Amino acid sequence: MQGSRASSQGEALPHRRRELSVAPNPRFQAGSPILQRLPAEIRSKIYYEVFGGEILHLVQLPKRLGHVRCRAPSSTDPLRTCMPDTRGPASAREIKTSSLDLPLLQSCRQVYVEAISILYACNVLDLDDPSSLLYLSQTIRPQRLAAVKRLQLKWDFLIPPLVIPETKDPKWFPRDDQTWESFWRVIATQMPGLVQLTLVIYTEHRKLAWRLDEGWVRPLLQVRGLKNFRLEQLFKFDLELYPSTEFDSFHQQLHDIMCATV
Repeated sequence: MQGSRASSQGEALPHRRRELSVAPNPRFQAGSPILQRLPAEIRSKIYYEVFGGEILHLVQLPKRLGHVRCRAPSSTDPLRTCMPDTRGPASAREIKTSSLDLPLLQSCRQVYVEAISILYACNVLDLDDPSSLLYLSQTIRPQRLAAVKRLQLKWDFLIPPLVIPETKDPKWFPRDDQTWESFWRVIATQMPGLVQLTLVIYTEHRKLAWRLDEGWVRPLLQVRGLKNFRLEQLFKFDLELYPSTEFDSFHQQLHDIMCATV
C-alpha cells in the first residue's frame, strides 16, 4: 500500500498507557555472540516463532494496556469467547496467562532491533473497545503503529454511535461519537501499513440501516488502501450471521471504497 490515508489528526486522550512493547534496557549487552553466529534468516525465523503468528487481544488494565494471546486463533471466534469480557477493566488475575514473552526484547539490544517489528507486523491485533487503539497510538512510536498489518474490532452496537443524540454525552464512553470517529481517524492517518481489517458488529437490532450515508458509516469512508475489508454481523440471541442481500451489497460497497488505492 502506498501513500497516507488522510490528513486529520485524532483527539488526545486524558491518560497515557504503557506501550505494548518495551524498549531495550541500556544495562544489557549490545549483542549476543551466540546470535551473531546465526544467519539473519535463521534469527528471523526464531523471532517469528516467539513473537509472531498470533491473534493478540488488547485489554485495558489498571494504568496500562495489556494483551492476551488468543487460545482459539480462528476467525470463527469473533466474540473472543476464549477470554474474559474486557469491556470493563479486566483484572490481572483473569488474564495473567497466555501472554507473549515480551521481556525477552529487553534481554539484548540486537534482539530488540531485529525482532520488534515482528511484534506489530506479524500478529493480528484484536479489540473489543475502540479506545484501546487510541491508547495504543499514544504509547508506542509512530513507526510501530504504522507497521501493524492486521486489525480486527468487535463492536457492541447495543448502543450504536452516531445514531442517537445522547451518544455525544461523555457518559457513553467508549461508545460515544468522538471515540468512534477518532478510532477510524487513527486507522486512516496513522496506519499506512494496514492491509487487513475486520469489523464484527454485535447487536440485538436486526434493522440496522446498511447505507453509506449513515452516520456510523461515514468515519469508515476515510480509510483507503486496504487489501481486504471484512464485515460481519452477529446477533445477541442467536449469534449467527444473518444473510441479507442489502447487507451483502453494503459490504461490497464498503470493501471497494476502503480497498481503493490512495
